[in-house]
Amino acid sequence: MSQGVDIGFIGGKVKAIVGEILSYYSGKEEVIKEILAAVLAGGHVLLEDVPGVGKTFLAKLIAKVSACSSRGFSSRLIYCPVT
Repeated sequence: MSQGVDIGFIGGKVKAIVGEILSYYSGKEEVIKEILAAVLAGGHVLLEDVPGVGKTFLAKLIAKVSACSSRGFSSRLIYCPVT
């Protein structure tokens, strides 16, 4: 017997996570949803933006709120494209 996935349950959890993140990180709700979609799909995310907009804060906040490990974060800061 196969077990189905309760999409309503997952949707509710995602809404709760997005709401919690938005209480600490204002704006960019669509970016937050896209990051969560990538995480749920088992993918990777590369955040690109100008310095000082809170990319690292957002990544760590998503990891904390969604109870994920943040062990994949690099302490190396790269300010130019890697070619």
